[in-house]
Amino acid sequence: AGQHNSLYINKKGELFYFGWRDLATFTSGQSNGKMNKIADKVTSASIMDEHFVYLTNDGSVYGFGRNDYGQISEDKKTRSTPSLIATKCVSASAGTYYTAYITESGEVIVKGSNKSGVIGNGSVSNNYTPPYTAMKIS
Repeated sequence: AGQHNSLYINKKGELFYFGWRDLATFTSGQSNGKMNKIADKVTSASIMDEHFVYLTNDGSVYGFGRNDYGQISEDKKTRSTPSLIATKCVSASAGTYYTAYITESGEVIVKGSNKSGVIGNGSVSNNYTPPYTAMKIS
C-alpha cells in the first residue's frame, strides 16, 4: 500500500493497481475507482509516493508512474505504461523518489533522488543520481 493507492498481486501473478491517481497521467485525485490490471507473472511489487516498481518471475524490474527524479528512467518523464529498469534481479523496492533493487550477483543498486543521502554514495543531492552500487551482498 502507498499513500492513497494500493497494489494487489493475485495467486496467478497478476498485478493490479487501484487508488487516487490516474494511470495515464498519474495525476492525483483522478482515479477511476477500479482495480486496473498492470502486468502478469509478477512475484513482488512496491509502491511509494507517486511511483511503483515490480519484479517478474524472470527477474526483470519494471517501473510505473511519476519519474521526476529518474527513479524509473533517465528522461524523467511520467510512465503510464511499465518501463524496464533492470534484469537479472531478485528483489526491488520503491522509495521516496528513488528505486532500489538487488541483482542476482548480490549488488544493491539505487537510483533517483538522493535528497536524504539514501543512494549511499557519500553525497546528498535532489538531482538525478544514476544507478549506483551501494553495496555487494556476499
